[in-house]
Amino acid sequence: MAWCPFAVHKPLSENHTQGSITPRAVILHTAVSASDSLFDFFQNHSDLESHFYVTENGVIEQYMDTRIRADANKNANSFAVSIETEDGREIRPWSQAQLAALVRLVAWICDTHGIPKVQIPRADGAGIGWHVQFGAPGPWTPVAKSCPGMPRIGQTRDVLIPAVARNTPIEEEEMAFGANDFKYLMYQEKIQDKGNLSQLFAEIKDNTRGLIATVNALTKMVVDNEANDITDEGLAAALKGLLQAEIGPVIREEVAEALGKDNAQQAEEIATLVLAKVAEKLKVNAAA
Repeated sequence: MAWCPFAVHKPLSENHTQGSITPRAVILHTAVSASDSLFDFFQNHSDLESHFYVTENGVIEQYMDTRIRADANKNANSFAVSIETEDGREIRPWSQAQLAALVRLVAWICDTHGIPKVQIPRADGAGIGWHVQFGAPGPWTPVAKSCPGMPRIGQTRDVLIPAVARNTPIEEEEMAFGANDFKYLMYQEKIQDKGNLSQLFAEIKDNTRGLIATVNALTKMVVDNEANDITDEGLAAALKGLLQAEIGPVIREEVAEALGKDNAQQAEEIATLVLAKVAEKLKVNAAA
């Protein structure tokens, strides 16, 4: 038997009627629910069920032994542990408490069952994934859907899986980054055939992360050098000018090109969000 020691245990009757499995995958879902529990729904109103449910407050409920089959993943039912998450019936990122609970839970599942702490590479493989990762309809779902939604898919790939792989809890700043900066992904639900925004944003993040690290290192060197005549205020002004003159136009152009002319307003909002985060990391103001 495998019951998570830090979850609230609410066993479903299916624990005694469904077959055993050897887990090799963790699949993340969104429940389209504002409920603080799915136990009654699974027990009395559904033929399907998941192993876990994580609320927006970070409470974890376990309904099925992870060595017993739960029927939420179509072809993956025979090898996957499934996690439903509260979403308030909206497409939105996981809360900070929810994301922290998910990292802890997924790490426990992987450690307990020897599951690789990587993004699962194929539908019958081993690792961590999300419900529509291989299509909808697809091998893990028989119907068209976006579960768990683009904001949470972004958090899974860019925050949750790396944190699980490091075997460390997510830091507050990292959780805030996921919750705030992935707001832009919600536009993908509205914009069709405008390129892969997730990939675009990942590339922008990679580029700006290196720039931020370099600038901050140089800043420390300058500030620590008492022999120079450069003030903090002068340095901040120079960085602000660099951000506005060099980085801003590039990011705006890349996002605008990805979204197309029909989505100019959304493109500007997304670019502004990215620049605001870069400015925050550089400790300068992106506004004119």
